Amino acid sequence: MVNFIVLFFVLLGSLTGNIYQIQQINRLNNNDIKYRYIKTTNGITEGNLFKLENIFNYNRDKEKIKVIRNEVEDYEKIIRERAGKLELERLKEGNTKR
Repeated sequence: MVNFIVLFFVLLGSLTGNIYQIQQINRLNNNDIKYRYIKTTNGITEGNLFKLENIFNYNRDKEKIKVIRNEVEDYEKIIRERAGKLELERLKEGNTKR
């Protein structure tokens, strides 16, 4: 009987820890998207920061979050493609000088 009680409390502690970890992961994911969004817009004003916090924290709007995530991912894709093209041009230029 004592074993079951100990096992119950261990499982309860494990479940509590898992819930806490899930909350932390979600918070960190949100912060990551907010940071990347601020980078894509080349900075942010106080009013826009309040709007961003409002969307993510106070009045959570999943649709707007999805739009922001897509904008960030599209912007980053364009930047990666542009960086790849510049690197290819640099390599071609280096090969023609030899």
